[in-house]
Amino acid sequence: MTANALIEKRIFIGGRQVPIRKDVREPIRCGNCHKYGHIRKECKEDGCCANCTDKDHSASTCKAVKYRCVSCGPDSAHMSTDRSCPEFLRRCAELDSRFPENRMPYFPTDNPLTWITAPPKQAPKPASELTRPLATPLPFPISQSLLQPPPPWTKPTRPQPPTQ
Repeated sequence: MTANALIEKRIFIGGRQVPIRKDVREPIRCGNCHKYGHIRKECKEDGCCANCTDKDHSASTCKAVKYRCVSCGPDSAHMSTDRSCPEFLRRCAELDSRFPENRMPYFPTDNPLTWITAPPKQAPKPASELTRPLATPLPFPISQSLLQPPPPWTKPTRPQPPTQ
């Protein structure tokens, strides 16, 4: 089976479905100072905690209740390793623009369907924007009850046999 076929189909390991996706390029982040653009081996700075940015301990022994990010500064409320960090997302978008194959869910082959790129990642819309009233009236009459949401579903009850 090819990698693209595995991505498209479901596979089960030990009775559990395992999601298959193509690996993409992500920003390089140092495991010592937790800044982007270099690795621990090349780091010239003192190490710090990835959770709270303190220099006197590592993330494995951190007891902080307030997180801070090295990249976002002291006002941040997330860890340096957080995948929703604005700096991480900005750098991911930068890599996606430099490497279009990052946005392709499949490995490009001779089949043009594998060249499709996924839409850019966007924040989810607020619930108020997901459902909207009809902007223009319908050209035919319709019962107002059809425009209302259905009542909540309740489990039907089985009729009880008569008691004697």
